[in-house]
Amino acid sequence: MCARLLAKNKTPGQYATRENMEEALAAAKKLYAQPQVPVTEWEFKWNGHQTVRRHSYLLYRRLVVELAIRLGKFDTAAEILSLGLRLDGFNDIDGAQLDRYSFLPGIYRVLPLLAESKKEGNPFYIEGDDADTMIEQIITALMVRAQNGRQWSLAPERVGWKELLDRLAKAAWIVNRKEYQELGLTCAEDILYLPATEEEISEAEAKVGELPSDLKDMVRVANG
Repeated sequence: MCARLLAKNKTPGQYATRENMEEALAAAKKLYAQPQVPVTEWEFKWNGHQTVRRHSYLLYRRLVVELAIRLGKFDTAAEILSLGLRLDGFNDIDGAQLDRYSFLPGIYRVLPLLAESKKEGNPFYIEGDDADTMIEQIITALMVRAQNGRQWSLAPERVGWKELLDRLAKAAWIVNRKEYQELGLTCAEDILYLPATEEEISEAEAKVGELPSDLKDMVRVANG
């Protein structure tokens, strides 16, 4: 609350005084200095006005990154951004969407400093070789789009079992992520079971008779 009040613009279009911004940044750093588990380990429990909130919810890290940039403290901005990415990642609950960070004035003076710590300071860091590969793939996709027009996803009846099951798993993960995480799953790929072996298929057919060919094709990709 102190950080918010100190950094608040009293006159539209004008920053708070440098002294107030310095104090606001100091208050924010005191909050963030308190221990905090990663969001993946956070157990939210509603308790009315006594509900414990994450630091990033109480004071958006993005706002403090911008505050540090305004003060010309780019190393501090990189440290706060690194802490936020490691603890909270990108999300839309506490103003930490990727595009919101991208719009910050001066952020491109901070990103090179963040990149110096590589994966240790930024879990989303991409190595140069991987970035080059991604760029090539994007250029190829743009060329295909420019030459052939928009390419629509194939209708479900025109794709193979693997793509169909992958689509299903990704959609299920988006809708029921919380429930899957409570079961110990970490991504959409974890939802699908391992493929059935030919021995398992034969054992099932010995019990119930011959299985439909398309069902056997499906379980050879994921047995549930």
